[in-house]
Amino acid sequence: MPSNVGDSVELKAYQMCNGGLHLVTEALKASSTKARTALFKAEVVEKELARLKEEAAANFLHEKELARKEARRTYRKGKR
Repeated sequence: MPSNVGDSVELKAYQMCNGGLHLVTEALKASSTKARTALFKAEVVEKELARLKEEAAANFLHEKELARKEARRTYRKGKR
């Protein structure tokens, strides 16, 4: 706070400066929050993608195994 508070010009300048600093601080907080939210969403999407890839690989192996069993059954039926 200025030493001579009686001067209204100084007081207004001081208040404007503090108001401007407050706005900058709030903008930085909002920006930081947006950045953290975006990072969190990216991590969630990355985990979901990894889970889906793992699930697709497991399904592929299962389907391959089923096809192999079916081919073996068909071959055995042909021998009889």
